[in-house]
Amino acid sequence: MPGEYRNEFSYASEHVAPTGAIAALLSVKEALTAYNERFGGNWTEQLKWIDQRLGELWTLRGPYPGLGSILCAMGVEYGYQLAYHCWEEAGENGDPWPVLAALVKNPKTLPADLKAQVTGFTDTWKYLASERGTKRLVARRIVQQLLHQRPRSEHALAVPSRLLRRARTA
Repeated sequence: MPGEYRNEFSYASEHVAPTGAIAALLSVKEALTAYNERFGGNWTEQLKWIDQRLGELWTLRGPYPGLGSILCAMGVEYGYQLAYHCWEEAGENGDPWPVLAALVKNPKTLPADLKAQVTGFTDTWKYLASERGTKRLVARRIVQQLLHQRPRSEHALAVPSRLLRRARTA
């Protein structure tokens, strides 16, 4: 089991995010394959079962697997549930982002628990969707990328400060 997912399985977790479950199943598959190579045996049924569960999890993740995580990072307590609601509304392989944008504007169709969640992050959503919020996000990403690169010259150090000044005035 990859270390970054270990906390999801601590204390007999009832819910594991699809990405963590996929990582766990792939770890089990690797273990079965290694065991088979060393000791032999017929593990075909177990490997088929793992493959079927992986297919279910990939479907559950949807075409936009980061939506639930983003919503949680924005302070939505039930971010994964809201993301799932958006995926359901968008339909198979549909884009859940326009659904989310519509729900933020008019959350009346949501169940009560999710309605409270959307209402709680409406101001954040509006800011991020605004031109000023978009500029700040783009500037922040550029600065982070530049800061993680090794400067080739003193001139390279001036670039992030110019971007920071632009981001502050945006």
